[in-house]
Amino acid sequence: MSEIAERYRGLSEKFAAVVAAVPEARWADPSPCAEWQARDVVRHVIQAQGVFLGFVGRDAEGGPSVDDDPGAS
Repeated sequence: MSEIAERYRGLSEKFAAVVAAVPEARWADPSPCAEWQARDVVRHVIQAQGVFLGFVGRDAEGGPSVDDDPGAS
């Protein structure tokens, strides 16, 4: 695996751990981004990864909606 892929894997695992630690009742809390809730940050990250995959001719696999289950999305 390339150094870039290893770095990406490590960062994505850290992000996933942070997301997993968010209690269900906190997903509607405001984020540091003006007018965004915590779930909006997860939505942004997921959508951005889909864009990056598109650059290499790949599609993101479908998953649960961020609105229904941010942690599983």
